Formats: sequence, structure tokens, C-alpha cells
Amino acid sequence: MDEAGAWLDRGASEYVQDVEFPSGFVADLTPAILSVVAAFEGYQPPDPAGPFRYAELGCGDGTTLLALAAVNPQATFVGVDFNAAHIAEAERVRARLGLDNVRFVQGSFAELAAASGQPLGDDPFDYMVSNGCYGWLDRKQRLAVEELVKDRLRPGGLLFVEYLAQPGKAAIAAMWKLAQALAPPTAFDTSRRRAEHALKELEKLAKRGMGFFAAYPGAAATLRRYLTGGALQGDTDRLNHFAHNSLAAGFEPRYFHEMYDRMEEIGLSYAGSTMLHLNDPELAVPPAQVPTLREQTGHRLRELIKDFIRNTHTRRDVWVMRAEADRDGADAWLAGLRLFSRMPADAMPRSLAVNKQHQVPLVGPLYEQLIAASDTHAGASLKNLGLSPAQAAVGRKMLLRLLASGGYLLGIRPASEIGHRGRLQPVNRWLLERALERGGGGHLVSPVTGGAAISCHVVETALLLSLNDAEDWNAPDRVLQRARALLDQTQSQRKNQPEVKEDDLRSAFELLAGRKRLNMQRTAII
Repeated sequence: MDEAGAWLDRGASEYVQDVEFPSGFVADLTPAILSVVAAFEGYQPPDPAGPFRYAELGCGDGTTLLALAAVNPQATFVGVDFNAAHIAEAERVRARLGLDNVRFVQGSFAELAAASGQPLGDDPFDYMVSNGCYGWLDRKQRLAVEELVKDRLRPGGLLFVEYLAQPGKAAIAAMWKLAQALAPPTAFDTSRRRAEHALKELEKLAKRGMGFFAAYPGAAATLRRYLTGGALQGDTDRLNHFAHNSLAAGFEPRYFHEMYDRMEEIGLSYAGSTMLHLNDPELAVPPAQVPTLREQTGHRLRELIKDFIRNTHTRRDVWVMRAEADRDGADAWLAGLRLFSRMPADAMPRSLAVNKQHQVPLVGPLYEQLIAASDTHAGASLKNLGLSPAQAAVGRKMLLRLLASGGYLLGIRPASEIGHRGRLQPVNRWLLERALERGGGGHLVSPVTGGAAISCHVVETALLLSLNDAEDWNAPDRVLQRARALLDQTQSQRKNQPEVKEDDLRSAFELLAGRKRLNMQRTAII
């Protein structure tokens, strides 16, 4: 029996299996971020600086899991995916990086749910995550995911689920239904050919004019991104991405209250969103709608209303398993975290934009103390502000808003425990190499943050890969020559890459050698 036939027998026929999904590092899956969300809601979270167990359901080729395992050697990671090619690639990279605290399992969720604790191991997990694939699964596989979470997530453990949301995804869901009808699975021998045909048919319909696209410009924009992004011009990653998103028969955007009810049935309580600004009403919605959210005393209806106010497309939610709130314990944990400003203190913004129209101020003596301390090598913490118990809520709101601004790194352990490395570690070189192969920017991970740290655009990615040792920072011409060769190679392989001028390359190096280098040192990346 061929691979496709075998998969049909295993009951996963509604999920695209014969093309690989182009995985990237997902910052939201960083354990510290998940714990912060739970702590803001008043739950004592798992400690991301201590030993923990972490499972990713639908890990793709393991990019995120491998990166997290590399900077959290004290923890244990397990990745699960349907796709045998994904798991083979994950195992190849695991061996390359020499990681012994992560393993990968190939199989369907239904198989795993029926396996009585194996092969995921007998011990429960502190974190379980599912990024994206939950919204693609047919009912059988989705219920199996929920059963795994119910059985394997410890009390107080955290579940992260990214899923497609109503009402924002309504038009996209309709377009994908059309794509599936235009390219029925029985007419094509591979999902890639099926996706290519569906995309060509959608392009033809759009060019001839459709009332649907006129009424739903967001759907038209989504189609246009695939077409202009090279999906029909040989960009295999882009076409594979379209195949996974559009051809999964289980594709179903969900309303929050439906998700809430299902999660409650398996023992989970809503904690919040990893899009941190959405956990603060004043940052989440326009000022006129803030009272609307505050009038709601429960998450179930409040989050649903918020989704309609915002026309939410995607939710990235954190749920906590069978736990009682512990506000004092959560606040004590939050107080020990460290903030590191990405820019000098005087350059950090003192306000946050809401819907690009309304500004929420980040001003006052306590803000200034935090911002100033965040510009030091040790970083800032609420503990050092000496807040009284009555001021805990004030400190919590300040921390949330500074993190939501995107201008700060979140530290869970001091860099002094790790020391300077002088050069990129293997995991970060690998992440940057993958990013450059795909013509995009990369993401660096750090043992100080326990995960997501610093993002780099494509030119910075090439420059960092050209820095072989600490002395190269003082030899810009040598670095620029190497980076130019890397960028030229990328451009020859990906025709839609813009040309990088010499002046721009040199300017990028100067910026990289300044504040970004300091940030990499403060987070023990180099």
C-alpha cells in the first residue's frame, strides 16, 4: 500500500499529508510567554526556568520545539506530527544540534489518544501547545487532541491553542470551500497539483470579476498574497502553505463561546491571549467599547463580543487545567521577571497606539523607574520597585503594557548564569540558515528568555551568518563581502527577492553592531 493509501486507512484523510508545511519559529510558544499570560489572570504558572515537560501537538518539522529545547536544557520536549517527512527532518536536525532533551513521534492524534500513555511517556505535561493545525483537523482528530490534553496535562498545566476564529475568518472559510470544490481530491494524484489547480482557478475567477471579492476585500487580499508571493511561480513553500490552509476538509473557524464550552468540558479555564494587548480592555478595543467589555463579568461572552468588535481572524489562547486562582502567588512570580529594553531608555515610547488612532500613555514615576532599569545589563523587575501589596495591580498593569508594546525582552534567568559566548550558538545559526534559504528574516532564541528573543530582517540574517567569531565585528569589510555572497545566492534562488544596495548593507551592519549587538550580549545569544 502506498503512503497515501496507508494514511486513509489510519483515519486522517481530511488532513493534507503529502506536502510539507513550511514551519518557522513561533515566538508565542515560548514557555515564559504562556506562563506570563496565566499569571496575569491570577494563576500560579509552571516555572519556565525550572524543569518542565512540554508537548507540541502538530509540531511540523520541529523548528519551534528544537529551538526551545536548545535554550531550555533543563526541560523535556515531545513533538507529534502526522507527516512522516516532517518527523524525519526534525530528527535530522535534532542529531545535528546534538539535543537529547527532545524527541519526536509520528502518528495521528487518534492513535496517540488510544495508546495509554505511550509513546508520549507516562509523566504529565506542564505545557501542551497546538499552533494552527487544530483548525484544520476533522472531528475525529480534533476530539483526539482534546482527549490527549484532558489525560496528559497536569493540574495547573497550560494549554496553548491557535485557531481560526469567527467572525473574521468567515469569508476566508467560504473561499477555501470554493477552492476545494474547484479541485476535488479524486481528480488529482497529489495535494500540490490540487492546490496549484485551485489557485489558478481562483485567480481566473478574480480577474474576471466576482461580487464575492468586492464584498469581502480581505478574502481578495489573502488570495493576492499567495499569487504575488510566488505560489504559482515555483515557490514550493508558498504553494505548500496554500495547500495546507485551503484544502483541509476539516477547516472550521470557531466562535469563542463554542471553544470555551468545549475547553470547560475537559477541565480547562480561560487564562488569556499571547497577544498580550488583548488582555487589557483599553488596549484591545476603541475607547467607546471599553465599557462594553467591562460590563461583562465572564470571559465567555466578553471574549466573543471582543471578537466581533475587532472582527478577529485568529485566536492565540492560553488555558489552565483544573487550577484555582492564586493571585498572591502569581504576583510574586511576575515580580521576579526581568525586562530588557530593546532601545535606549530615552528612545522607548511612552504611549501605545490602539487601532492607530487612540494613544494609551505609559507615563509616571513608576513607569520611568521600570524603563530606566530595563536599559541596564541586569534589567528591570517589579520586585525592585518596592511596591506595596495594594499597588500590585498597578505593577501588573504596567508590566503587561510594557510587554504588549513589543519594545521589551522578557527574562526568566540572568545572563550572568550563562555568560557571553562570543559567537552564535548552533541553534541560532541553524534558525538563520533556514530563514535565509526561504528568503526571509530570522528569529534568535535565548537562554535568558527561554525562547523568543530577537528578530532579524533578511539583511541582518545574512550579516549574522557572516560573523564567524567575535573579532569579525571589527572587520566590517570582510563581513560585508561574505553577506553579499549569501544575499546574491538567495536572490538567484528566489526571484522575488529585492536587490540590496551596498550602502544599505553597510548601514545595516552599523545598526547591527550597535544596540542589537548589545541586546544579544545581554541575553547571552553571543
